[in-house]
Amino acid sequence: MYVTGWELVAVLVVIVAGACLQGSIGFGMSVLSLPFFIFIEPDLLPQSMLVASLPFVVLMAIRNWGEFQWREVIVLSLARIPGAVAGVFAVRMLSQDAIAVAAASGVIAAVALSAWAPAVKRTLPVLTTAGFTSGLFGTAAAIGGPPMALVFQRETGPRIRSTMSIMATVSITIALTSLSFGGQIQSEDFVTGLVMAPASIVGLGLSRFVIPYSDRRLRTLVLLVCAVAAAAAIAKVVLT
Repeated sequence: MYVTGWELVAVLVVIVAGACLQGSIGFGMSVLSLPFFIFIEPDLLPQSMLVASLPFVVLMAIRNWGEFQWREVIVLSLARIPGAVAGVFAVRMLSQDAIAVAAASGVIAAVALSAWAPAVKRTLPVLTTAGFTSGLFGTAAAIGGPPMALVFQRETGPRIRSTMSIMATVSITIALTSLSFGGQIQSEDFVTGLVMAPASIVGLGLSRFVIPYSDRRLRTLVLLVCAVAAAAAIAKVVLT
C-alpha cells in the first residue's frame, strides 16, 4: 500500500468527490484527483489510479448506455493506441516530477480551453489529435479525460456522460495493458488501486443527486478549482 492512515482517508475522500464529479458531467475524476495526489503521494499516479478507475467507468458506461456515437468512439479509441505507447515511454524515460508538471500543465490548458474555447467541430483530424493526446496523458499521468471532453464540451449532459464513459472504459483498458507490457505495474499498484476502487463507486452513486444541477453550475466551479490546484501542484514541484 502506498498510503495508510489519514493519508488513505484523504485519498478516498478525493476519489469520492472526483467520481461524483465525473458521474455528473462525464469526466473529472482524474482532473480533480491529480493535484491532490501529487501532494499526498505521487506514486498513486498513474497505475493505482487507473486500477481504481476501471470498475467505476465500466459501471458508468452501463448506466449511461445509449447516447454515445460509434464513429467518435472508434476514431478516438484507435488514436489512443499510439498515444498510450508514447505514454509508456514517457513513464520509463521521465522523472515523476517531470510527468507531474506536464500533466498539471495539461490540466490548466484543458481548463482554460474548456472555459473559453468556441465549439469544436468533430472532424477526423480533431478526433485523432484528441485521442492521441488522451492516450498520452492517460497512460503517463492518469489524466486522459480533458482532451476528449473538449471535443464534446458543447453537447448535452446525457451524450457527454455516455460517450465519455465508453471512451474511459476503452482508454483505461488500453493504458493498463500498455503499462503492463511495459513492466510499469507492480503488485503494490494493483493492491492500492483495489482498495481505492470502492470509493469511486460510492461517488458514482452520489452523482445521481448532482446531475440535475451539474450542467448549469458545477462544471465551471470545478474547472476553476482544478486550475488553482494544478497551479499549486506545479509550484510545489518547482519550489521543492
